[in-house]
Amino acid sequence: LAGRCPDASIVGVDRAPAMVALASRRARRAGRGDLRFVVGDALDLPFAAASFDGAYSLASLKHWPDRERGLAELHRVLRPGAEALVVEADGEASPAAVAAHARRWPWIPAAVFTALFRGLVARAGLGPRAARGLARRSPFAASELVVWPELPFVGLRLIKGGA
Repeated sequence: LAGRCPDASIVGVDRAPAMVALASRRARRAGRGDLRFVVGDALDLPFAAASFDGAYSLASLKHWPDRERGLAELHRVLRPGAEALVVEADGEASPAAVAAHARRWPWIPAAVFTALFRGLVARAGLGPRAARGLARRSPFAASELVVWPELPFVGLRLIKGGA
């Protein structure tokens, strides 16, 4: 994200202090001291309302004990008209999509990858039907379901009302 948006002010959030420290070290080593990482909880973000122009969540929704509350928190910290993209493992992904994704991890045998993905990652993930329902129950004014046929992920593009 930082590479694609070099002028953006980017803040990463993780519940685990060790992950925040690791991300901070990696950013410094990459010469990206402008990136900031903070310890925080998706259900109680440590930011003022209307603080951000956008939000991106990759594969963390499965760890939120209350997904609706997490989306409400994203909504709270976004400015009017801002967008959030929430991407999660697709529990309903086709075998072809899982197999294609497994090929991206050639050091893991495909059968092992598939079992781990289906049993651990996607089991707690989000399928398209559940994603649509979650978006409908969220405070966001508009939403779009994003499905990548070649990847076992589903996304929600959420837009906060007002402008």
